[in-house]
Amino acid sequence: MRFRISALKKTFPLCPYEGSRRLVMIKGKSGITMLIPRKCYGCRKYFERECTREDFDGLRPDHSKDLDYGPCHIRGDGRLALIHHIFKKQIYEYVVPMKCAVCPMLNDYFFVISCSRFKSAEGNMVGLDWSDIPSDTIKKLFEEEKALPTHGSAYHDFLCGPAEIRFAGEYKI
Repeated sequence: MRFRISALKKTFPLCPYEGSRRLVMIKGKSGITMLIPRKCYGCRKYFERECTREDFDGLRPDHSKDLDYGPCHIRGDGRLALIHHIFKKQIYEYVVPMKCAVCPMLNDYFFVISCSRFKSAEGNMVGLDWSDIPSDTIKKLFEEEKALPTHGSAYHDFLCGPAEIRFAGEYKI
């Protein structure tokens, strides 16, 4: 069985606030020490490693957004890739930037595809870098992904055993 999960919803819309992305170490309410961008520290939208900024329609999202760590140092070519997250004979598909799909820093944490470029012992999750993907391509992908169902029991399934991520090829819109 296949499920398609949006990797875009955690990133877009991008953070509208200006400020330093220099990393600061903070201790969260849960007692975990983490690295976050300076501009997020003290922001009223910041909440426990994530951002509560609104979706494109101006409504509060049903999920938190990634913090704004800025673009990755690895250059991309604007292409998209399809990756398969395989768990218990089920395939969860994600469309991600090609440079992320082939990068060793691609990380999967409770069915959230992220980057481990600022990984600490506590496991900072950094959103993928979509900056080299043309904005019209992102808009088309958003339209395509609007009707995606939520992944339901994926979190519960994850607790029951290991999974693997495989590169499945280039994705064309």
